[in-house]
This record gives sequence, C-alpha cells and structure tokens, in this order.
Amino acid sequence: AGVEKISEKEVASLGAPAEAVGRIMRIKEIGGYDDFFLNAWCETNVFGGRGVGDQMQDFAEEVGPLLARECGGQVENPVLGLEF
Repeated sequence: AGVEKISEKEVASLGAPAEAVGRIMRIKEIGGYDDFFLNAWCETNVFGGRGVGDQMQDFAEEVGPLLARECGGQVENPVLGLEF
C-alpha cells in the first residue's frame, strides 16, 4: 500500500494528466509561490513495469503543456536553431 499512501499524502501525483496538474497547482497555491521548481521522478518498479523513458515522454507530452498553460507560460518549446 506504499503507492496509495504517498499518493494520499500528495507526496507523489498519480493519475490522469489533468489530475496531476491539479495537485501540482494546489501545492503552488497553498504555498503562495509565484515561481516553483518541480522535480518529476519516474520509477520503473511502480508503474506497471513501463520504462522510465516512456514515463518521461508521457509527462513531457501530456502533463507539461497543461502545466505550462495553468502557469501562464509557453506551451511550445522555442526553436533553438541547433542541428545535430
């Protein structure tokens, strides 16, 4: 029941992207923060064996744009002009 406990205490945010963003924004509001740093931690053993890379991509594609919109920031990354 470890995952349920940390989710209940909102130490971790599990669920649909909109739910995760809602929890993150609640923490921001309760803390009275104008700016904040978010550390997204992906774990291989907790989320049904999905790879960390898959989780990071899901976060970037599904949670990131919603969070940016909620915080009034940019949704699209700027073109940097770098070619590899």
